[in-house]
Amino acid sequence: MRKQHNKTGRSKRKPPSRQGVIIVVTGFTLIAMFAFLALSVDTGRIMLTETQMQNGVDAASLAAAQEITAAVYVAGQGQGPANIDANSIAVESARAMAAAVAEANGVYIDPATDVRFGKRTFDSDTGTWPIAWGESPCNAVQVVARRTGSDAAQPDGEFPLAFGWAVGRTQVPILTSATAFIEARDLVVVLDYSASMNDDSSLR
Repeated sequence: MRKQHNKTGRSKRKPPSRQGVIIVVTGFTLIAMFAFLALSVDTGRIMLTETQMQNGVDAASLAAAQEITAAVYVAGQGQGPANIDANSIAVESARAMAAAVAEANGVYIDPATDVRFGKRTFDSDTGTWPIAWGESPCNAVQVVARRTGSDAAQPDGEFPLAFGWAVGRTQVPILTSATAFIEARDLVVVLDYSASMNDDSSLR
């Protein structure tokens, strides 16, 4: 009997074993997926908190501006002492109202530092309406909500991240602000007893 040999003269070799490669690739893939999931969860929480804070300062600034209008109106009606300072009373009322409205919206502000007042006037040179903060009589108010403190347990502390360890940060600062101003309008009421301004008379 003759032995059969391979015509090419080469012996067949088995391919190298790749057992365990899938496990390593799967491990890296799961780590990357978990990192993206953690980032999306914390990003969503940050955006939700920032939106809540922005809504709070928007409502607080509008309410504070209305308090300024109400205080000035009351003073103009002759109510209270003759030497009343309408602007100072308006500022104090607006601070209290801003803090109350922000708290009602679940947002913390310090009325002594996070609420400021200024005077908004028209600049004819630039055609803009800049606000000079700290000047009176005030007709503009700005409310700031900040979470920038180092102690995350405090109401003004930085926002804690649920998966911050995955990105190397445990908390992030959030800051929102809103400005409202009072724009006076002059209204004139004309009583036309002679009917000279009545368009119907032209049809006769």
